[in-house]
Amino acid sequence: ITTNPSLDYTVETDLVLGQVNRTQKEAIYPGGKGINVSISLQRLGQKTMALGFAAGRIGQTIRDLLDDLGCPHNLLELSGGGLSRINVKFTGRPETAAARTGRRGEDAAAEWLRGAGFELLDRNWRSGRYELDIVALRGGELHFAEVKTRRAEGLTPPEQAATPAKQRAMMRAAAAYVRAHPMEVCDFRFDLLAVDAAADGTVVVRFVPDAFEPHW
Repeated sequence: ITTNPSLDYTVETDLVLGQVNRTQKEAIYPGGKGINVSISLQRLGQKTMALGFAAGRIGQTIRDLLDDLGCPHNLLELSGGGLSRINVKFTGRPETAAARTGRRGEDAAAEWLRGAGFELLDRNWRSGRYELDIVALRGGELHFAEVKTRRAEGLTPPEQAATPAKQRAMMRAAAAYVRAHPMEVCDFRFDLLAVDAAADGTVVVRFVPDAFEPHW
């Protein structure tokens, strides 16, 4: 019997404070001590019935998940507007070398822009499928900056990663950003910051202004 069942929602992410964090894996399960025991017994081939109470849309989701697992249940609906709970668990994973290199490049690019008099408005901005590395303002012009980082000993320069497909995606993302953040600016610029990251931790930033022309 579970008097207060829950949705157990597990998210795996490389958690970095102060930045937008993307999830790599997500999982959702019906939870609560009695429910967990019933699921385990059912998997062992034993006859079982998960009993308890549930409420609202969360409660119905718990019932649906139990149905998906093939676990018999009888969760009574609570009246009076009660709500079942959601437990959220964040789990980290070791940061890959590529992720460390990319993050180091973005940090270096942001510092370069600040030193050059840019006001940083957003980093790693996301909205649905749209994504922008850096949005900055200087002299009444709004700059959308793409950051490309490669290891210094690599065979291809970072600039080669700014493909036509990436440029089109960046322009669509910029249009979405402007719709979401109306502001008075004179012009829009699409820049590239190419970063070479050496194994000893040093980086070299090359700023490529107006890397490509916008086509709204």
